[in-house]
Amino acid sequence: MTIAAVADYTAKLGSAAGTESALSHESCGGAYRAMGEIAKALEDYSTAIEIDPSRAGPFGNRYRLYEELWQSRTWRCSTI
Repeated sequence: MTIAAVADYTAKLGSAAGTESALSHESCGGAYRAMGEIAKALEDYSTAIEIDPSRAGPFGNRYRLYEELWQSRTWRCSTI
């Protein structure tokens, strides 16, 4: 995913509502994650959860991102 994908998802947010908006935030979070923009990815996943907490996808994506961060931190500590 690229900056163009983020721009596309962001453009969709202006006209999206409800579940569609949550899906756009989740997709944008995935694009940010792929680009290494962790804080922005977490923000979009959390926004998707706030908009539609009945969807499991954003919860799972946010969990996996936190898990990756934790494993990365643990790996770095064990190599010192």
